[in-house]
Amino acid sequence: MPDRPAAAPPAPAADRAPRAWIAPAVATVATLPLAPTAVVLLSLLFLALVDRP
Repeated sequence: MPDRPAAAPPAPAADRAPRAWIAPAVATVATLPLAPTAVVLLSLLFLALVDRP
C-alpha cells in the first residue's frame, strides 16, 4: 500500500511561468562580454554575502 497517492498530472503552463525567465536570461548573459559580466556577478555575490545579518 503506497504512502502517497498516484503522481499528479503535469502542472499547466501557468504554474511553470515563474521559471520562464531563466532561458531568456541565460541567452542574454551568453551574449555579454565575459569580463564585465564576471565583475558584476562577483560584485553581486560579494554584496549578498556581506549584507547577511
